Amino acid sequence: MSLSRKRRQRRATLVGAVVGMLIIFTFVLGLIAPDLGTRSRSDDDSGADVDPLATAAPPTPDPNVVFEGGEPYLHSSGYYQTFQPVGGDWSTDEFLFDETAGYLTGSVTYPSVFIRSGRHAVVIHHFRQSGINFDSIESFSAEFLDQARFAGEWQEYDSWAETGRQITDNTVSIDFNLRLQNQEYAARDISRLEASVMYTVRIVVPAANPALLDELEVKVLPAFVPLTDLQTLEQGWPTYVDREQGFAFKHPFGWEQVSGGQGGPVTWRVMNIDAPSNPSPYQPLTAIRLSTATGTHVESPDDARAWVADNLFTGDGDANQTLDALPVTRQQGSGYLVAYTYQTDAGDTNSGLVLLLDDSEGTLYVADLKVELLGGGNLIDPSFTQDLVPVQEAIKAVSDGLVLLPE
Repeated sequence: MSLSRKRRQRRATLVGAVVGMLIIFTFVLGLIAPDLGTRSRSDDDSGADVDPLATAAPPTPDPNVVFEGGEPYLHSSGYYQTFQPVGGDWSTDEFLFDETAGYLTGSVTYPSVFIRSGRHAVVIHHFRQSGINFDSIESFSAEFLDQARFAGEWQEYDSWAETGRQITDNTVSIDFNLRLQNQEYAARDISRLEASVMYTVRIVVPAANPALLDELEVKVLPAFVPLTDLQTLEQGWPTYVDREQGFAFKHPFGWEQVSGGQGGPVTWRVMNIDAPSNPSPYQPLTAIRLSTATGTHVESPDDARAWVADNLFTGDGDANQTLDALPVTRQQGSGYLVAYTYQTDAGDTNSGLVLLLDDSEGTLYVADLKVELLGGGNLIDPSFTQDLVPVQEAIKAVSDGLVLLPE
């Protein structure tokens, strides 16, 4: 085994230990207090001494239980969304492991979420791991998803055993039997390899109800959708989500939402990292504004330029010009990125950059950036903003950070 592969396997084992402890935590917490998420304060005021371990046995599984899905869960990284069960007995614990967290080194990133039910003794664990390079799905299965990896993944259980493995296309599905505190569980690890990124769903259920594995797999896998367009942006950048309008927008830290909100236009400004030495609390950015326009399409660069002229220019100043119109393609929708200059009411020339994303069903999604104090220039040209990192980050967010959510 190569040195890099050994290093990667050690990382996987280390992360597996963390993941294993988190799974144990979710089970112990859920099994000790399965109604914790809905319990009122008065429930604990009886004054009686209670041995929590006396109630640690999982509830008797309901063989007829059906899990209904609600609004999809979007990880805060914006890197994927997935199935989210409805009901007050479900809780969610999200983690964002990266180089700064101390669990990993190198280029591996590890955004993870646990969705669990103490009442049903079920845990659904999702994660994304990058830097996984194999020539074939068979070598990925044999060399990465091996016994050493799962010895780390399941090390917090009293015992574990692999009971079956299937390889189909780019996916490896592995079944396990687990034992913890004299209780038996069935588990399934489903890992999909896309290029050098692994997307894993891990489901754990009471062994007395193994059919839950199949039921949850059918619901979870189709809903576990990577948002690859957002994966070019910093993992830790926050993600603004508007389910009502069906989009997500990932942007840098330090942006202040100054107006608008869910279901309508929203505007941010960028706080000045040099404040208070700089008298202005903001960077020289007037606004980053998201909005939608219905009943319109942009199908060509000329359409995009015309839309900017009709909707973003005021007056007839000579500075009102469109400079570039570049095609943009997303997982959902397509459109154009348009650089422009505009003339203010005071006669100044400023710069703008707008993304026009067409959903092909009559709605245009608009992310518009306006920059002050630059004297007017092409924001698509990297040399124009080479000394202004916050402006470069805003350009990156507007260019790549707006996506339409999968249905």
